Amino acid sequence: MSALIPAGQVPISVALVVVSGAVAVVFFAIADRLARRPVSESSRLASYLFALWWIGIGTSVAINAVLVGLALTDTLPFPLGISIYLVSLLVDCVFLAALVSALTYVYTGSYHLLEIGGFYLAFYAVLLDWALSQSPDGLSLHAGVPALAFTAAANPALTAAVTLGLLVPGVAAAVAYLSLLRETADRSIRFRIALVGGSILLWFALEILVPSTTASWVLTRSVLELVPGGLSLLALIPPAGVRRRFGVPAPGGKEEYYRRRPAER
Repeated sequence: MSALIPAGQVPISVALVVVSGAVAVVFFAIADRLARRPVSESSRLASYLFALWWIGIGTSVAINAVLVGLALTDTLPFPLGISIYLVSLLVDCVFLAALVSALTYVYTGSYHLLEIGGFYLAFYAVLLDWALSQSPDGLSLHAGVPALAFTAAANPALTAAVTLGLLVPGVAAAVAYLSLLRETADRSIRFRIALVGGSILLWFALEILVPSTTASWVLTRSVLELVPGGLSLLALIPPAGVRRRFGVPAPGGKEEYYRRRPAER
């Protein structure tokens, strides 16, 4: 029996490992399919970045499965636990940067990778400061998932900065992307913008609104987050039935990501 997971919580912990692992595999499959979608050369990086967004979400879910699995087998010492935690913060920064870069390309015609990458590098430093300033000294079980136990209170200003950094850029980018609906009358393009933008906002809404107070809620949120992934897949690679229902033409050849402005060289 694990020193971290009581005997009574072993069944739900096993379910967390199995379900989270399966959800992560589905996210990876969605990302793979999106990355292999035929697009023009100028849109290829945007396609890969959007796939990286879903890879990152899948990796984040998989990290939870690994943590619980290690705790179940009583092979999760504190140094390994804190290392995985810090890596998970980096994963969050990478997939958020990928999302914002992809949507920035669509909205402006340029990726602005240097600026966005610099912002998220600085944000990772803030995350590290926020975590380490709370003096982590062990591991505890939070909602069925091993988490760091802290001995010091979090700095309110840093906590506010972390919350804003995790939510505002991605939500703002999705809203800006959805605003492109006003600029095109093309039914196919409007279909994709509405579903992709809506899927991103839905993912953030689930992160904000679905509590993570128990293992059951963590399981529920992991499964619900497959819905945004599925919507994005439907938007960019709609099956024949969906195309007929919404009057969307079949994709032909290498598609171009709709952009507000011409691509900058």
